[in-house]
Amino acid sequence: MTRIAVIGGGKIGEALLAGLLESGHATKDLVVAEQSPTRSDEIAEMFGVRVTSVTDAAEGADIIVIAVKPADVDAVLADLTKVDLDSEREQLIVSLAAGVPTGRYEPKLPAGFPVIRAMPNTPMLVGEGMTAIAPGRYVKEPHLVLVREVLASVGKVVTVTESQIDAVTAVSGSGPAYFFLVV
Repeated sequence: MTRIAVIGGGKIGEALLAGLLESGHATKDLVVAEQSPTRSDEIAEMFGVRVTSVTDAAEGADIIVIAVKPADVDAVLADLTKVDLDSEREQLIVSLAAGVPTGRYEPKLPAGFPVIRAMPNTPMLVGEGMTAIAPGRYVKEPHLVLVREVLASVGKVVTVTESQIDAVTAVSGSGPAYFFLVV
Protein backbone atom coordinates (compact mmCIF):
# COMPACT_ATOMS: atom_id res chain seq x y z
CA MET A 1 0.00 0.00 0.00
CA THR A 2 1.11 3.57 -0.61
CA ARG A 3 2.58 5.32 2.43
CA ILE A 4 1.25 8.86 2.75
CA ALA A 5 2.53 11.68 4.96
CA VAL A 6 0.15 14.59 5.50
CA ILE A 7 2.02 17.72 6.56
CA GLY A 8 -0.48 19.93 8.37
CA GLY A 9 -3.39 18.92 10.56
CA GLY A 10 -5.92 21.57 9.54
CA LYS A 11 -9.36 20.97 8.06
CA ILE A 12 -8.03 20.01 4.61
CA GLY A 13 -5.50 17.57 6.09
CA GLU A 14 -8.22 16.10 8.32
CA ALA A 15 -10.63 15.74 5.40
CA LEU A 16 -7.99 13.92 3.37
CA LEU A 17 -7.17 11.60 6.29
CA ALA A 18 -10.85 10.80 6.80
CA GLY A 19 -11.30 10.09 3.09
CA LEU A 20 -8.21 7.89 2.93
CA LEU A 21 -9.32 5.86 5.94
CA GLU A 22 -12.86 5.59 4.58
CA SER A 23 -11.52 4.32 1.25
CA GLY A 24 -9.56 1.52 2.93
CA HIS A 25 -6.08 2.91 3.61
CA ALA A 26 -4.60 1.38 6.76
CA THR A 27 -3.66 3.66 9.64
CA LYS A 28 -0.15 2.16 9.53
CA ASP A 29 0.31 3.66 6.04
CA LEU A 30 -0.67 7.18 7.11
CA VAL A 31 1.33 9.66 9.18
CA VAL A 32 0.68 13.29 10.02
CA ALA A 33 3.09 16.10 10.83
CA GLU A 34 1.62 18.70 13.15
CA GLN A 35 3.52 21.23 15.26
CA SER A 36 0.87 21.96 17.88
CA PRO A 37 1.00 19.37 20.68
CA THR A 38 -2.72 19.85 21.37
CA ARG A 39 -3.66 19.31 17.72
CA SER A 40 -1.25 16.36 17.52
CA ASP A 41 -3.07 14.63 20.37
CA GLU A 42 -6.48 15.40 18.86
CA ILE A 43 -5.52 14.05 15.43
CA ALA A 44 -3.91 10.90 16.87
CA GLU A 45 -7.01 10.19 18.94
CA MET A 46 -9.51 11.05 16.19
CA PHE A 47 -7.86 9.07 13.37
CA GLY A 48 -5.62 6.55 15.13
CA VAL A 49 -2.59 7.62 13.07
CA ARG A 50 0.93 8.45 14.12
CA VAL A 51 1.57 12.17 14.50
CA THR A 52 5.17 13.33 14.38
CA SER A 53 7.56 15.94 12.95
CA VAL A 54 7.84 16.93 9.29
CA THR A 55 11.19 15.21 8.86
CA ASP A 56 10.05 11.99 10.51
CA ALA A 57 6.77 11.92 8.54
CA ALA A 58 8.54 12.48 5.20
CA GLU A 59 11.13 9.72 5.76
CA GLY A 60 9.82 6.67 3.99
CA ALA A 61 6.62 8.25 2.68
CA ASP A 62 5.73 7.58 -0.94
CA ILE A 63 3.56 10.70 -1.13
CA ILE A 64 4.18 13.82 0.94
CA VAL A 65 1.05 15.96 1.01
CA ILE A 66 1.71 19.55 2.02
CA ALA A 67 -1.56 20.82 3.49
CA VAL A 68 -0.42 24.00 5.22
CA LYS A 69 -1.17 27.67 4.77
CA PRO A 70 0.87 29.26 1.95
CA ALA A 71 2.89 31.30 4.46
CA ASP A 72 4.10 28.06 6.10
CA VAL A 73 5.35 26.36 2.90
CA ASP A 74 8.91 27.68 3.16
CA ALA A 75 9.26 26.35 6.72
CA VAL A 76 8.05 22.93 5.56
CA LEU A 77 10.50 23.01 2.64
CA ALA A 78 13.32 23.91 5.03
CA ASP A 79 12.44 20.83 7.10
CA LEU A 80 12.24 18.66 3.97
CA THR A 81 15.80 19.63 2.99
CA LYS A 82 16.90 17.72 6.11
CA VAL A 83 15.30 14.51 4.78
CA ASP A 84 16.91 12.13 2.30
CA LEU A 85 14.22 12.58 -0.37
CA ASP A 86 14.54 10.22 -3.29
CA SER A 87 12.97 10.79 -6.70
CA GLU A 88 14.43 7.44 -7.84
CA ARG A 89 12.20 5.73 -5.26
CA GLU A 90 9.24 7.51 -6.83
CA GLN A 91 8.59 9.74 -3.84
CA LEU A 92 6.57 12.79 -4.74
CA ILE A 93 5.08 15.91 -3.23
CA VAL A 94 1.47 16.99 -3.56
CA SER A 95 0.91 20.61 -2.60
CA LEU A 96 -2.53 21.68 -1.38
CA ALA A 97 -1.22 25.16 -0.48
CA ALA A 98 -3.25 27.72 -2.43
CA GLY A 99 -1.32 29.98 -4.77
CA VAL A 100 2.06 28.25 -4.37
CA PRO A 101 3.38 27.16 -7.81
CA THR A 102 5.42 24.03 -8.37
CA GLY A 103 8.29 26.31 -9.38
CA ARG A 104 8.60 27.38 -5.75
CA TYR A 105 9.16 23.78 -4.64
CA GLU A 106 11.31 22.36 -7.42
CA PRO A 107 14.50 24.43 -6.88
CA LYS A 108 14.51 23.54 -3.17
CA LEU A 109 14.18 19.79 -3.73
CA PRO A 110 16.59 17.22 -5.18
CA ALA A 111 17.01 17.46 -8.97
CA GLY A 112 14.13 15.92 -10.85
CA PHE A 113 11.87 15.59 -7.78
CA PRO A 114 8.19 15.42 -8.87
CA VAL A 115 5.71 17.95 -7.48
CA ILE A 116 1.99 18.03 -8.18
CA ARG A 117 -0.03 21.10 -7.32
CA ALA A 118 -3.58 20.34 -6.21
CA MET A 119 -6.53 22.56 -5.42
CA PRO A 120 -9.43 20.89 -3.61
CA ASN A 121 -12.65 22.63 -2.70
CA THR A 122 -14.59 22.68 0.55
CA PRO A 123 -17.02 19.82 -0.30
CA MET A 124 -14.02 17.50 0.21
CA LEU A 125 -14.84 17.89 3.90
CA VAL A 126 -17.82 15.57 3.27
CA GLY A 127 -16.18 13.39 0.59
CA GLU A 128 -17.84 15.21 -2.32
CA GLY A 129 -15.03 17.52 -3.38
CA MET A 130 -13.65 18.44 -6.75
CA THR A 131 -9.87 18.63 -6.91
CA ALA A 132 -7.87 19.99 -9.82
CA ILE A 133 -4.30 18.75 -10.11
CA ALA A 134 -1.47 20.24 -12.15
CA PRO A 135 1.78 18.37 -12.73
CA GLY A 136 5.16 20.00 -12.25
CA ARG A 137 7.84 19.52 -14.87
CA TYR A 138 9.22 16.24 -13.45
CA VAL A 139 5.90 14.46 -13.01
CA LYS A 140 5.30 11.26 -14.99
CA GLU A 141 1.98 9.63 -15.83
CA PRO A 142 2.26 7.00 -13.03
CA HIS A 143 2.57 9.87 -10.52
CA LEU A 144 -0.64 11.42 -11.83
CA VAL A 145 -2.47 8.08 -11.69
CA LEU A 146 -1.38 7.54 -8.08
CA VAL A 147 -2.36 11.06 -6.97
CA ARG A 148 -5.73 10.79 -8.74
CA GLU A 149 -6.40 7.56 -6.81
CA VAL A 150 -5.44 9.16 -3.49
CA LEU A 151 -7.47 12.34 -4.02
CA ALA A 152 -10.45 10.37 -5.33
CA SER A 153 -10.97 9.34 -1.71
CA VAL A 154 -12.45 12.83 -1.11
CA GLY A 155 -14.26 13.38 -4.42
CA LYS A 156 -13.62 13.78 -8.11
CA VAL A 157 -10.26 14.73 -9.65
CA VAL A 158 -9.45 16.54 -12.90
CA THR A 159 -6.04 17.32 -14.40
CA VAL A 160 -5.37 20.84 -15.65
CA THR A 161 -2.28 22.79 -16.65
CA GLU A 162 -0.62 24.84 -13.97
CA SER A 163 -1.54 28.03 -15.83
CA GLN A 164 -5.21 27.11 -15.23
CA ILE A 165 -5.01 26.24 -11.56
CA ASP A 166 -5.26 29.80 -10.24
CA ALA A 167 -8.60 30.13 -12.04
CA VAL A 168 -9.66 26.82 -10.49
CA THR A 169 -8.68 28.20 -7.09
CA ALA A 170 -10.81 31.30 -7.61
CA VAL A 171 -13.90 29.50 -8.91
CA SER A 172 -13.88 25.94 -7.59
CA GLY A 173 -11.88 26.45 -4.42
CA SER A 174 -13.88 29.40 -3.12
CA GLY A 175 -17.11 29.08 -5.11
CA PRO A 176 -18.83 26.36 -3.05
CA ALA A 177 -18.02 28.14 0.22
CA TYR A 178 -19.43 31.38 -1.16
CA PHE A 179 -22.55 29.54 -2.37
CA PHE A 180 -23.09 28.03 1.10
CA LEU A 181 -22.65 31.46 2.67
CA VAL A 182 -25.34 32.89 0.37
CA VAL A 183 -27.72 30.01 1.10
